[in-house]
Amino acid sequence: MQNWPPKTLFLLLSFGLGIASLYLLIFLGLAVRLETARRFHSQGLDLFFVLKKNNVTKVAPAQMRPLSVDALEYLKHDPEYVYEVAPEARQSQTLQTESGDLKVQVFGVLEGYRRLHGLGIQHGRFISQYDSARSVCVLGNRLYSRLRKSVQDTLVGSGLRIGHQNCKIVGVLAPTQSFSGEYSIDEAVLVPYSSLAQFLPEVGITKAAVRANPHRPIGEVIDYIQSALRLYLGDASLYEVSNQQVMLKTLLDRIKIAAVVLGIMGSVAFVAGCLVLLRMMTIAKVRRGNQMEILSCVGMTAKQLQGLFACEGGIMAFAGASVGIIIGLLASMIIARMSDWVLFVSYASLFFCLVISLGVGFAVGWFAPAKSPWLAPSK
Repeated sequence: MQNWPPKTLFLLLSFGLGIASLYLLIFLGLAVRLETARRFHSQGLDLFFVLKKNNVTKVAPAQMRPLSVDALEYLKHDPEYVYEVAPEARQSQTLQTESGDLKVQVFGVLEGYRRLHGLGIQHGRFISQYDSARSVCVLGNRLYSRLRKSVQDTLVGSGLRIGHQNCKIVGVLAPTQSFSGEYSIDEAVLVPYSSLAQFLPEVGITKAAVRANPHRPIGEVIDYIQSALRLYLGDASLYEVSNQQVMLKTLLDRIKIAAVVLGIMGSVAFVAGCLVLLRMMTIAKVRRGNQMEILSCVGMTAKQLQGLFACEGGIMAFAGASVGIIIGLLASMIIARMSDWVLFVSYASLFFCLVISLGVGFAVGWFAPAKSPWLAPSK
């Protein structure tokens, strides 16, 4: 690279930054949509969440009823809006293993939790209504892989000590990408909601999933859930109702600034690269006049000569686009790693970026002005 002309390096860098910015813009939009759907366990818009806020309500605690299973069951009094609910209590506990203590997330759930979130079973069974007073648990798939001693070991029927409580493993979840907040269900332990009180004396619902009528508008469902909670609890200011579409809008609003910065940076870099490429093609047409005259004498027409420069421009643009795609993919890997997202490569975006670069390169090489007589139109 030390022997490369500065203009060539500037061209590659400009095209690279422009294409990298374009790819990151597309990647961020797609990644936010996919991650929102993944964390809501559903590609649809009929799954809502009742989340507890951290701020303090203005109503005195004595005037409030805490969010409970009965309060959530009350949401189903009108099946025109709500089909099913699944409460969840989550706490961090110490899992005692032969290799040492392991910090895990323990979810207190009911039988309908699996059905609502579409969780599969790899071994054994899921928690049932008859387990409400029993110390049983279900393991997430990645946690199961870490605990089993051999390939044939399913762990079903064996004991597990969580904190100060012994539990019997009754099932293992199939691999899933589902999340509960920022915690993967694959790495968690699920226990009956009522038996979680055996671990913690003050257990409370941290989140509840609500399966709503998909034919009802999102705004109407949110208003219904909020009004029903106010009627049952007296005050629902401590809880917010969210949905995949609502969360998506919030996240997209947060990345608008990044989109503006990437758009400005990419546009400036791409325009600078086009101007440098135009300048290089113009100078090349002027300085290579003798070579073009020879090619013209052996039968090449003016359009064929222009096509030659168009190919050169396309090759330069393709090289810059390749640099940009590499930069974009590396930046995507870093963003996905820092945000705990599943990394994916959008091949449609890659193709789109390459087509734009090749189109610009061919156009600049073809239409670059020249003062040489060999480019005069043939009669």
